[in-house]
Amino acid sequence: KATVSVLNWFGRAGLMRLPADASPAPRRARRWRVNQNGRWVSEGRAVRYLARVNTRRLPVGARVAAGHTAGKGRGLFATTSLEPGDAVLDEAPLCAEVEDGEEETCRYCKKWLSGADVLASLELGERVRLPGYDAFLAQAGGERPLPTPCRGGCGAQYCGEPCERRAWREYHQVLCPRRVPGVRAFNSHAIGERHGFRLAAQVVARVLVRHLARRAKGASPADALKGAWAPFSSAFRGVWWDVPEPAAVRTEMREGCGVSVGLLRRAVRRFLPLDDGYAAALFTVSTFSSILSSFELNNLDVFVPSPLHQYLHWYEALRRPPRKVAAFQGLSAVAPARGTAFYALQSCANHSCAPNAEAHTDVGAARAGCHLRALRHIAPGEEITISYIDTEQPTAARQAD
Repeated sequence: KATVSVLNWFGRAGLMRLPADASPAPRRARRWRVNQNGRWVSEGRAVRYLARVNTRRLPVGARVAAGHTAGKGRGLFATTSLEPGDAVLDEAPLCAEVEDGEEETCRYCKKWLSGADVLASLELGERVRLPGYDAFLAQAGGERPLPTPCRGGCGAQYCGEPCERRAWREYHQVLCPRRVPGVRAFNSHAIGERHGFRLAAQVVARVLVRHLARRAKGASPADALKGAWAPFSSAFRGVWWDVPEPAAVRTEMREGCGVSVGLLRRAVRRFLPLDDGYAAALFTVSTFSSILSSFELNNLDVFVPSPLHQYLHWYEALRRPPRKVAAFQGLSAVAPARGTAFYALQSCANHSCAPNAEAHTDVGAARAGCHLRALRHIAPGEEITISYIDTEQPTAARQAD
């Protein structure tokens, strides 16, 4: 009996066919995918994963929990009474990619690698001393340690050894350009496209590493892949190029996706077991398209405030003469690091044109994270909703979005 899934990973039946240049999957694997219409995570497995999310990812005293809603699939619900301005959710991302400020931030947690004084000195071309900087450092936790380089020698920098170890263990061992030379070609193409391809590759690498680890423990290829996909099972997926754009644009999106998948597959093919068609299926256009589509529908922009911006915010709160820091106000180093991230819990929050919560930029945040704040009173058990679009637009424009 076919299992009904709340998550359609691949949008419609038939999308799981492997491209001609891919290694064919075993007959049993192909039959299972066709019978399930491409749905790799069953209802029961998704429910169990949400239960683990609620018990493991939520901090102590959390005010929300993931659950199911009538007619809308997954949802986020308040577990206690919330008032306007209250923190609803503060969550670390499952994966994130920074575009503006990548070289200045940790490749794993997206924490800035340099302090405010270093950023200002580098931009001004001379060593500067920020007024009251010692007091700022005292409340900020002291000087930042020297960055830790990637063990593979690719040049990636991390804020410390723990982040470097986690990144290598979770995905970077597959995507290190020095260790896996073909990744450079993929990165060059992905940066040119700027469509979130590198973040999609990070998802594929994370799933592949988890899949291989489960296989090593004796799991079957099917069970290993279903378990490896579970962390990303809270997002709805469709077809990335299925958008209201001219046919030429959709064709360009589809072709760009195909080129990226081909480059990535050739780069990491030595990690793929020859007898594992499920692992090979990660590197298909349909899989990549579904991941990109999930980012379009479920992602959240990342804004990691610059240490120099945090310092200026702290200084202004002291009500000291602004003229002493006027020279630093217009520096480009004040701008935040920007990118895209995917969150297990935030992605469960449904859309509403009259939301009761909104994403909030935390000026004091040191790392990438999702910060939701209540807009009005929210009763216990009430669903948490956010707006996916600009609620100031006319009704027709909002419906089109």
